Amino acid sequence: MFLGAAILVALLIAWALGLRAPQIVRIEIRGGALVFVALAVQLLLFVEPPSLISRGLEAPLHVASYVLLMVFLLLNRRPGLLIATLGLGLNALVIIANGGRMPISLHAWTATGRDPATITATGAYNNNVLAGAHAHLAWLGDIFALPASVPLATAISVGDLLILTGMIVFVATGGRDPWSQAAALREPLRVSSFRRLIAGRAVSDLGDFLTMTAIVTWLYERDHSVALVSTFLIVRILAGSAGGLAAASLLHRLPYFRTLAIVAIVRGVLTVGVLVSAVSGQIAPVFLIVCISAAVGSATSPSAASLVPELLPGRLTQAGNSLHGVAASCAFVLGAALGAASVGELGIGPALGIDLASFAVAAALYRSFAHSEDSPTHEQHRLASEQQVPRREIFTALLSNRVLLGLTASFTIVTGAMGLLNASLPGFLSERLGEPAAYGYGLAAIGAGLFCGQLLAGIVPDDRSARRGISLAFAASALILLVVSSTEIAATAYLMLFALGCADGTTEVARDSLVQQQLAPRLRAGGFSISDALQRLGMATGFAAAPVIAHLAGPEAGVKTSAILCLVGAAIAGLLLAAKLQRGAADPAAVAPPTY
Repeated sequence: MFLGAAILVALLIAWALGLRAPQIVRIEIRGGALVFVALAVQLLLFVEPPSLISRGLEAPLHVASYVLLMVFLLLNRRPGLLIATLGLGLNALVIIANGGRMPISLHAWTATGRDPATITATGAYNNNVLAGAHAHLAWLGDIFALPASVPLATAISVGDLLILTGMIVFVATGGRDPWSQAAALREPLRVSSFRRLIAGRAVSDLGDFLTMTAIVTWLYERDHSVALVSTFLIVRILAGSAGGLAAASLLHRLPYFRTLAIVAIVRGVLTVGVLVSAVSGQIAPVFLIVCISAAVGSATSPSAASLVPELLPGRLTQAGNSLHGVAASCAFVLGAALGAASVGELGIGPALGIDLASFAVAAALYRSFAHSEDSPTHEQHRLASEQQVPRREIFTALLSNRVLLGLTASFTIVTGAMGLLNASLPGFLSERLGEPAAYGYGLAAIGAGLFCGQLLAGIVPDDRSARRGISLAFAASALILLVVSSTEIAATAYLMLFALGCADGTTEVARDSLVQQQLAPRLRAGGFSISDALQRLGMATGFAAAPVIAHLAGPEAGVKTSAILCLVGAAIAGLLLAAKLQRGAADPAAVAPPTY
C-alpha cells in the first residue's frame, strides 16, 4: 500500500519542482493492473475488519503481492522504478525472513500513537510482527516512525524510502531516463570558465568552512564556553552582512573573476594573521581578523552567482546553479569534517595552514581565467566598470519587483529559522535522544540532504514553477521540523533532518535562478549581495534568539518556533511570488557587456 502513497507524494514533489500536468499524462505505464491486484490482496489481508483468509495463507499471499509489484516495476524498466524495485525487494526479503510480516519495535509502534496492547497480546498485528531477539534483519524493518501528532502517522522502512525515492526520480523526470536528464549537469562543465568558477568556489568555500569549524573547536576546547562560541558566530555573521551591504554598489566596478581572485588573496593574507594570533592564544585579534575576512568574503557568493548566467546559455543556467550549489554543499561537509579533525589531531596552527593553502589555490584558479580563450577584452572591462549602480537603485529594484521582494523577505525569515534551529539543535538532540554526538550526525544529515536537493533541482524538466516550489518547500520544512520536535526515535530525527536539507537545497537553486532572471546583469551582483546580507542578519537573529527561547521554554520550543517561521516564509513566498514572471532581460540595461 505504500507504493500508492509514494506515487501520490512523488507527484506532489514533482509538481512543486516544475513538472506540468501534460508531462505527467504522457508518462507511459505498463502492467498497471498488477498494482491494483497487489493492493487488493493487501487490503484483503490487513485492513479491518479481519479477513476471512486463513492464517496459513496470509504469509504467501503477502509475499505474492510484493512479487506482483516488482513485476510491474520491472516491466517498465526505468532507472527511477529500478530504485523502487530495489526497495520492494528489500521489503519482501525482510518479510519473508520474518514469516510474512514486517518487524517493528515496540518503541516505534507506540511512537505512531498505536495502543501497545494490540501488538503485545499476540506479538503480531496486521502486517507487522513485534521485533525482538528472534527478529531477522530488523534494521530493514519499520524503523522510521512518524509521531502520532502527524496526520496518518505510520512507521516506514528503508525499503519504503527507496520506493519513495524511485518514484520521485521517475515522476520528476517525466518518465524519461534520469541519466539523460542528468547529462544537462555535465554540459556546463564543458565551458572552461565555468569549470574554473566551480573549482575556485569549492576550494575557497572549503577553506571558509574549515576556518569556521577549526576556530569554533579551538575556542570551545580552550574555554569550554558556549557563550564565547555563540558570540563568535554571531559577530562573524554580522560582519559578513555589513560587508555585503557595503559592497553592493561596488562589485560591478571590477570584472567578477578579478574580484574573486582579489578576495581569495586578501583572505589568505588575513588567515596568516589569524594563524599567528591563534597560535599565540590571543582571542581578540582572532575575532577581529576573522570578522574582517568575513566582510571581505561577502563579495564571493554574489560575484559567483552573477557569473553563472553570463558564462552559460539560458538553457543551462538552472543546471549551472545546481552545480554551483552542489560544490558549496560538498565543501561544507568536507570543510566541517576536515576542520574538526585537523584541530583535534594537529592543532589550530596546521589547521589554519590548510586553510591558507585553500585560498592560494582558489586565487590561482580565478586568475587563470585571464589567460584563457574565454577571457573578455580590455574594452569590455572598461565599459563594465563605467556603469554606475547606486545602492539606492539596487534597493529599489529589490523592493519594487514583487518576485524579488518575496524572495528577499521569505528567505530572510526562513534563514532566521535555520539559525534558530542550528543553535537549538545541540541541546534538543542531546536532551531528546541522549546522544552527545547527535548534533554532528544531524548536521551531516542536513548536509547530505542539501546535496541531494540541489542535484535534484538540476535534473528537473525546467524551472518554470520555481516560485511555486519555493513556497511548498518552506511549508514542507515546517512540517518536517514539527516531526523532528515530536519524535523520540533517533533514526526518524536524522531522516527528517535529511529531508529538511533536501527541501533547502531545491529552494537555494530556485532562488538563484529567479534572481538572475529578474535582475538586469549590471544589478545582479549588488542584488545578490544585499539579499545575502539580509539573510545573514536573519541567521544572526536566529542565533541570538535561541538561548533566550531555550531558557524560557526549553530547546524543543526553538525547533517548534523554527517551524512557525518557515510557515510564515511559505505564506510570504506564496503570496508575493504568485506575480507574473518578469524577465530581467526586458530591461534595456540587460544588454550591457558581461563583467567576468
